[in-house]
Amino acid sequence: ISDTHLGRRGIRACNCEKLRPLWQGVAHLVINGDVAEIQDPALRGTAARQLQMLQRFCEADGVALTLLSGNHDAHVSNRRYLLLARGQVLVTHGDALHPALCPWTHGARRMKSAMDRALTQLKPTERNTIHGPLSASQHVALTEADRDRIRFKALRLAANPWRLGRIVHYWATAPALAARFAQHYAPLAHIVIFGHSHRQVVTHRTGRLIINTGSFTFPGRPRAVILNGGELTVWPIGRSSRGYVLEAMPTTRCSLAGPVTRPPSESRIDR
Repeated sequence: ISDTHLGRRGIRACNCEKLRPLWQGVAHLVINGDVAEIQDPALRGTAARQLQMLQRFCEADGVALTLLSGNHDAHVSNRRYLLLARGQVLVTHGDALHPALCPWTHGARRMKSAMDRALTQLKPTERNTIHGPLSASQHVALTEADRDRIRFKALRLAANPWRLGRIVHYWATAPALAARFAQHYAPLAHIVIFGHSHRQVVTHRTGRLIINTGSFTFPGRPRAVILNGGELTVWPIGRSSRGYVLEAMPTTRCSLAGPVTRPPSESRIDR
């Protein structure tokens, strides 16, 4: 799953108690970026408490926990991506797919300039690997992206139609960006799983299955990807009195060549 944004306020805000039903019976939980609002000073305290609770719940339930960092929590973990199933599946938050990280924001040009500077400061041997754009985007998220504090809220979008247009354009182009990223940096990956844009999608681009797991905040409609043995499934997530739960049937099934390689267990949350 991705984009839980723990610590955010509001009636639709996500918290650990609501998430807990999702991982019952699961061996390993991966949250693919923007797990918590730890870069917003106004939300950081609540977000940190939610992170600690997330870790306690997973430990109590016997579930290994891996956090990948996103642009709202760039220092929650040094881990920026996973390659699973012998390189067949690439998992990354998605902020590095576009050179401006968040092209719908007022600070898009500034972030693109910062991204270009960060890339030029890397050694060529690192710049041309997957670590290059991922480490550069992590740096930009820490120093630039949080200055805008942009929220996906309907009222703000209605007041700024130009931003809505940019968001819709990014939604339309993100799958192709994800496929291009994998082709360049993880050519063996024929499945790409990302988040960031808050819009769930399952589609194909240039022979690759592209999956965006959506968001637990606006506009909602989150998805979960389950890797079990040699099969990958995509599940809609609904809400019940217990919290978030997987719906009755998956929307997508995909066979993998060989068993899934699980990410290494983490006994703590890296800061």
